Amino acid sequence: MRSTSVLASAIAVLSMLPTGILPGPARGHLGPAVLAAARQGSLSITAPATASLGATGVGGSLSAQMGTVTVTGPVISIAWTATVAASAFVTGAGTLAETIPNGGIAYWSGPVTSSSGIGLIATPGQPTAADAQPLDTARTAFQLLAGANSVIQWNPTLVVTVPAAAVAGTYTGTIVHSVA
Repeated sequence: MRSTSVLASAIAVLSMLPTGILPGPARGHLGPAVLAAARQGSLSITAPATASLGATGVGGSLSAQMGTVTVTGPVISIAWTATVAASAFVTGAGTLAETIPNGGIAYWSGPVTSSSGIGLIATPGQPTAADAQPLDTARTAFQLLAGANSVIQWNPTLVVTVPAAAVAGTYTGTIVHSVA
């Protein structure tokens, strides 16, 4: 049996834009104005820098939690939406046989694992495994509908389905969490 390992890097992005995800060139880069706002205690997000998701055979699938994601809100009451997106996972030169398309990567946020704040109403984007969604497009990971001085944490699960025509190898990709 040919074995495939999957690694994911995660990037947490703070977005002050009206949409939940930053445009391509801005991903992973926080400008001075955004950093200054983050230092003043406004909205911020953190996610694990890397996660080893395990190994499975070609044509198989694996499910693994990627680690805790944390959104910290300001002292004043605001609503926010955390969004998740993924790149394709690739090995080697990234040819068709060396690619797991992002539609083959499903995400479910699961419930709140820890929270603090005042008057919190938080809603997971995908509360259970049955609600998992493919990351072929950006998805809502979590929402805070109401609350002040909020800290919300969850430990999302990725389900990776390796195509039957894929070659064995160590596949890497990027999962991006953003908040606005």
